[in-house]
Amino acid sequence: MLKFVFWDVQHGSAIYIKTPNGKNIVIDLGMGSYSDSDFEFSPLLHLKNNYNIDQLHGIIITHPHRDHLDDIFHFHELSPQVLLIPRHLSESDIKDGNREQDAEVINKYLEINTKYTSEVNTEEDPFNSQNNGGVEFKFFLPSS
Repeated sequence: MLKFVFWDVQHGSAIYIKTPNGKNIVIDLGMGSYSDSDFEFSPLLHLKNNYNIDQLHGIIITHPHRDHLDDIFHFHELSPQVLLIPRHLSESDIKDGNREQDAEVINKYLEINTKYTSEVNTEEDPFNSQNNGGVEFKFFLPSS
């Protein structure tokens, strides 16, 4: 069974996907909860503590703005195997596209990016439908 969990994380986004063969994937790292005005709610810690997940097979960051990255300080709690980010953006593009007060989050994002530079082979890629129970992920860059 394919399972999606969409968290209402204040601003931004955080989505958990469990594929039919058990691959755990997260899209974006937004944080907080409108339901009980909890600004500290961490979807990553929720997955670890309530879903008993100790490793993610993949994380997708749609774009590097703070509202999609706030939970990044819990990133290593779930030891993601694969990180997909917008690789067309340079470090200066990322820094210029964010506010100075978001520098701590952005710098953590940039630090993590330096550790995820190896190519993933096809047999281990959690975004390959042959490896995740038939879920097809499509990625594209909008044309200008």
